[in-house]
Amino acid sequence: MALRIAICSKILQDYEISEAVSIAAEIGYEGMEIFGVERHLPPDVSDQTVQGLAGQLRNGR
Repeated sequence: MALRIAICSKILQDYEISEAVSIAAEIGYEGMEIFGVERHLPPDVSDQTVQGLAGQLRNGR
């Protein structure tokens, strides 16, 4: 299993989560630990939204 480098969304907390994920993917991160603030992970977030964000990281955009 290859090592995957991840980033915490805390350092990008001033951005909406989709933009934070895009920034992380563009600079080469393959994973993101989501900081538990409502702006990044609201209580009612859908599985579809989470899967979409994961796809952004996998696709590097």
